[in-house]
Formats: sequence, structure tokens, C-alpha cells
Amino acid sequence: FDYAKSKDKRIIIVSDMYLPRQFLEKILNKVGIEGYERLFVSSEIGKLKSSGSMFDYVLSELGVEPKEILHIGDALKGDYLVPKYKKIDSFLLNRYVNRGVYNYRLKEDTVERGIINTFINNSECGGRLFKIGYETLGPMLYGFCQWIHEKRHELGLNKLLFFARDGQLVFNCYQKMYPDEICEYVYFSRRSLTVPLICKLKDKQEILSIIPINRYTEISSLIKRLGISYDENVMLIESFGFKKGQSYHRDFYFTDSNFDELFAMLLPQIIDNSQNEYVGLCKYYEKIKSDGKIGLVDIGWKGTIQNAFEKFLSIFDPQTSVYGLYVGIMKNSVNSLGYVFQSTDKQLEDAIVSFAGLFETFFSADHGSVLSYEKEGQVILCPFEYDLDEKARKEYVEIKEIQKGADCFISTIIKNSILNELSLPKEVFFENIKRLGTSPLLEDAKRFGNYYFFDTIITNLAKPNKSQFYSLKKILKDFSNSSWKIAYLKRVLRINMSYLSLYSLIKKIVSKK
Repeated sequence: FDYAKSKDKRIIIVSDMYLPRQFLEKILNKVGIEGYERLFVSSEIGKLKSSGSMFDYVLSELGVEPKEILHIGDALKGDYLVPKYKKIDSFLLNRYVNRGVYNYRLKEDTVERGIINTFINNSECGGRLFKIGYETLGPMLYGFCQWIHEKRHELGLNKLLFFARDGQLVFNCYQKMYPDEICEYVYFSRRSLTVPLICKLKDKQEILSIIPINRYTEISSLIKRLGISYDENVMLIESFGFKKGQSYHRDFYFTDSNFDELFAMLLPQIIDNSQNEYVGLCKYYEKIKSDGKIGLVDIGWKGTIQNAFEKFLSIFDPQTSVYGLYVGIMKNSVNSLGYVFQSTDKQLEDAIVSFAGLFETFFSADHGSVLSYEKEGQVILCPFEYDLDEKARKEYVEIKEIQKGADCFISTIIKNSILNELSLPKEVFFENIKRLGTSPLLEDAKRFGNYYFFDTIITNLAKPNKSQFYSLKKILKDFSNSSWKIAYLKRVLRINMSYLSLYSLIKKIVSKK
């Protein structure tokens, strides 16, 4: 541009971007591109370089012959091949050097996707983990926080409550983006809400419906989710034929007569503990209470924590209403909204669920899970799981490095007044983390797959147990227990294929059984 200007050449700029003229002029002015004769914008005239119609329009508007123009650009088709076909001299700038791990260009990328791709690619990053955070988690968080901000004003929410622990990272990013808004990080967990509510429910069916039960759940995990100790009741439990480590289908706990008898024997202890915990929950809630409409922010999935919170509010504070704002939500409710997917978006749901464990791991907070509350409302936390052993401590250091990369992305993009004004579709911000989760490089499938995953029991995210490979039934159970199923499949099969398609097929087959 500067060379052409110094030679007193007529300079015109042609853009295929479907962005407003004023926005493009602002970008050009910001980078010092001034003194051009004309700016032709696709969003105004409805013509494209890639189809050739833009060049026909420019030639007609300027009243010049094709041989009088030299076109310079960096897109092979739109800036080189098409103008050549139109008898216009063209020069291809090959300036794009991919520096990313999961941030790379595809032929089918939209203009919006190209903007973020280029922004990330031109940024200086640290090591591999920092870069992965910058490329994948950062854009996801930025888009999610933008969406939360829009929904807050659209729904007229008085206050946003970011639920522990997955909400901690989102809370920190949201505060950075919107420092003047009223919001709070609150110490609620599924366990700290569901156990106190047990004493308010009428029977076993209601109680089991409110606590989270996976498709296959160990008996020890279920007892723990009811708020009592398995080890303190081990003799009674085993007298009914149950053993620690045994898993049963979700339906078993609702229908088995033997379990019914055990549950009846444990119920007085369960209710007594629940009543004590309910007192502490009420005291804690009084400290963070807000009138009107509340926004509950969490990363989401089945909506069990919102169900429990709404149940609690219906008893203790019926005037307050709740709207759940999630990355994704399987719950079908007008009060539960998902950024990436709702209950009807099965393709996007499959994509996130296939690497849900990895996603949740990236959102790890710096404290243990919320267990319950003391009688005056003080929060009782479980021991911090990443203090378990040296392996866990090393993994947490790596997770923090990924989070630092994400934080750096947000700090960088909010300083860019032009990009920060753009409202881009969710697919743009979700794409890179989707690539990591559903098409991981084998080295990342191994590295992150070996990470601990902490639920009621400790497993690995995606670490195939080779001793199970002789039995298809045991492989399927091992696969079912993995919380990053895509990486599990990749580590077992080790071939180039669409593992997301394979996962979706397996999920469909299993759901029919």
C-alpha cells in the first residue's frame, strides 16, 4: 500500500467481508491505511470477489479495462485465480503461517471465523499448555461471557450468581469484561443443595430423583450422595449383599426390593443428617440473598443443581425466581438457557458431552468441593483434590497454565476496541475447543487423558485399561466410565477417522438398549 501510494497510483480497496462499511473504515484508519480512492464492500453491493461479480462491478464503476488493474490479495481463489480469469493481473500474498495447535484455517471457514483465527494466529503466546488455553478455552470463555451479559439485560436479572466450582473461572473473566456489574461467586454444589433437601421430600422415589445418579453408579457413590458414610454403615450394607465397588444401573436403585429394604434401614440416619444440613444451608443463603430475578451461572449439562436450588427457593424464598445460564443444558425449560446447546441441539450436545470431563477439568477451581454448611452458615469444603498426591499437584499446575492462557486471550481481546465491538456467532468461539475435545492430537489425548477426574470416585479422564481388552463387556464398561470418550476411542483405535461420529453412533446404539 505504501509503495503504491509513493508512486501516485490510484488505490482502491475491495472487501469480501460482510461487515458494515463504517466498521471496515475504522479498522483501516486504526492501522494507518488512508488516502485510497474507493472502498468497495460486499455487504453494501451484494457481490463477491470469489464469484467474480465484484470485479465486474468495480470495472464498470471505475470505467477501466482489466489490463489497467493489478489486484493484490492473500486468498488463492478470490484474490488470484478469479481475477486472472477476468484478465486482471493479480499477485498472491502468501503471508499466513499457522502458529497454532488447534487454531488453523479450513477452506469452509466463514469470514467471522477468519477474523478470530487471524487474531489468535498473530498473537504471541507462551508454551504449549498456555497456547492451548489461549486458542481454545479463551475464545470459549469470551463468547460465553458476552452471551451472559446479553441475557442478563434481556431477562432483567437483578444479580448474577456464579456457582462453585466451575463458575469460578467464568466469574473471574466476567468481572474482567464487565467490572461494574453486580455479581457474586457463591459456594453451592449439587451435594450441598440436594442433601439438605432430602428431609423435605416425601419418599424414596423423590429422594433418588433429586440426587445425581449416572447410568451406572457404584453403591458407595450412591450412599455418599445421600449424605451419609458408606464405611460407617458397611456392615449393614454388606448384610444385604452389596459390596463396595459394585455398580448398578440407574433403574436398579428405583426398583430393586432388596435395595428398598436397605434404604428403609438407612433412612432415619439420612433424614437426621439432612435436617442438620438444612439449617446451615438456610443461614448461608441469607448472606447472599437477592430479591427479584437471579441468574445462576454454571457450565451446565443436566440442570440438577438448578433443580435443587429452585426446590430450595420454593420452600425458603418463594418470591425469588431463577434463570440458569449455561454453556450447555440438557434440561428442557424456559428458565434454563444454553449458550452452545439447548436440549434440542443434539449434535452440539453430543460434541460437548463427548469431552465433558476434559471441559470440566479446564474449569477447575482453586478450592475443594462444597460439602455443606455449619449451623451459622460458614462454608465447609472438602479437601482440595489436587493435593491428593504429586501427580495431582503437577496436573493442577498444568491446568492453571491453560487457564492463564485463556485469561491472556480475554485481556488481549478486550483491549482491541474493534474486535471487542463485534458480536460474533457462538460457532466462532466454540470451534477451537471443539477441535481439541473431538479431534485431539494423540499426544494431547494421552497427556490429558491420564489426568485424574474427580467425582464421587477418582478415575482418569481417558486412560484405557489394557487388561480389560480381552473382554468386550469390560471394554464397554471401561469406555462408559471414561469422561472423555473421544480420547478413549482414539487411544484404543489409533487411526484417522471421525471419532465424534463413532461416539454418536455408540451413544445411539446404547440409548436403544
